Amino acid sequence: MRELDVLFQSFVERQASSLAGNGWPELESLLSREDDCIWYWLQHPAAAQEVEFHAILAEIRRGPAGVD
Repeated sequence: MRELDVLFQSFVERQASSLAGNGWPELESLLSREDDCIWYWLQHPAAAQEVEFHAILAEIRRGPAGVD
């Protein structure tokens, strides 16, 4: 999904040093989910029942402009 690619690319660029130091361990688990599920959670953050994903979803939602 192109929209996710854009958001994840921005996230990776912003968090490169943190990711290199294993700063987002829940990322691998999040990426194992279906794209449509991740996209839905990004559009409806309260729908993500997995508390472990709340922080990373919020950071990804910041997007390229760095705003919610």
